[in-house]
Amino acid sequence: MSVRSDSLDLAVHWPWLAGGALLALLIGLLSWHRLRAVAQRAARSERRAARIAAVLAVPAAFGIPLLLLNLALAAAPWQGRWLSFTRHGLVVALVVVLAWTLLRAIAAVERRVLVHWSIAATDNLHARRIHTQARVLSRTLMVLVVLV
Repeated sequence: MSVRSDSLDLAVHWPWLAGGALLALLIGLLSWHRLRAVAQRAARSERRAARIAAVLAVPAAFGIPLLLLNLALAAAPWQGRWLSFTRHGLVVALVVVLAWTLLRAIAAVERRVLVHWSIAATDNLHARRIHTQARVLSRTLMVLVVLV
């Protein structure tokens, strides 16, 4: 029975990995709370900043820890197949978080356009046209983001 170097590396360095993962999760949680606080404070004075912070808060809570964990693993002094597999998974997760952020931003812009052009007026032909164009453009951009 032979011991593979991958399992030996993991056995020796798992406390550092666990500590790095916990630190990354803690930083993500703190960033999410900080962005929520900024959004609440901005809601009192500037609505645009509050909307931007609200759109970014949840994806940032996932993206920042993933980015930090990826950077920590890139700086790790050991190598192994499990490390490259983990880093690849983190990169895929970062791409998913980026796409999620873009989808939330596109939806937020669409909501803003729909609120700005109210269809409650009696002569609402132009507003309905804007609504249709905004929805079509929004859905098209969302499909492009998902495809890319």
